Amino acid sequence: MHPYCTLLLLFCWLWSNSLMLSGQSFSKKNSFSFFYTPMYSKTGFTNLEEVLAASSLDDLLETKAPKRGIYGYSYGLHYQRRIVDQWAVGLGVQYALHGQRSPQFYSINGVSDKVLDDKPDYGGILYKITYSSYEFPLYAKYHLKRKRKLRYFLQFGGLFNIYLRVQARDYIISRGNGMRMNSNFSELAHANGTLLEELQQHVEFGMWRLGFMLGGGLEYEPWSFLSLAASPEFRFYTNLKDTSEFSTLVEGGIYSIGIALSAQIKF
Repeated sequence: MHPYCTLLLLFCWLWSNSLMLSGQSFSKKNSFSFFYTPMYSKTGFTNLEEVLAASSLDDLLETKAPKRGIYGYSYGLHYQRRIVDQWAVGLGVQYALHGQRSPQFYSINGVSDKVLDDKPDYGGILYKITYSSYEFPLYAKYHLKRKRKLRYFLQFGGLFNIYLRVQARDYIISRGNGMRMNSNFSELAHANGTLLEELQQHVEFGMWRLGFMLGGGLEYEPWSFLSLAASPEFRFYTNLKDTSEFSTLVEGGIYSIGIALSAQIKF
């Protein structure tokens, strides 16, 4: 079936559901949501060799590539406006942390095992690259079904993602108890100034991405002015618009899978 036909059928099904369920009344039209999203994130940075060439992690990159994802998170504030009984639109601001890391390994390129063996409590090393950003989502939310105080919903939309920081850090693993201890740290290219000045310059320099989000979940409404929700969601981000201003900008797409936990105040 042609993709446009599939989208048309999906729209017709959602519209018919809206008509059938229009008897379900939602008394509050506006809401603010405070949310936190733990997530598994994987950045697909393609130029780490150039980016880390001048950092203390260069030998580590030559030993093991950081092909694994990390456990990241996002948090923020959203505003939603109900436009009909089953549909609402929302926008917001949020901070997000994504990244990738290496597996744990013992030997390091250019360092002999004898030197490592003589280090007290050395049990190996790993390192990770983290990408922090601010995001501005715009999305639509559709309520599928309501049963007493429970509602099921779908939501989808886009995100404007502004680069904030990329940091590289390695961790020494304790031989005795397996604990991670911070070691070397590098902060890669970014503009200087206050937070708002940096974000403004990053937009002007083309240091931003576009993203897409798709999710759905369950909302519990103990009172008419308050609801709690859990929503599994998937996000995908494109590459930066422009990386010519800074040679040390990481390039590549990003994706994440997480569960958005939120508290919604309605009025």
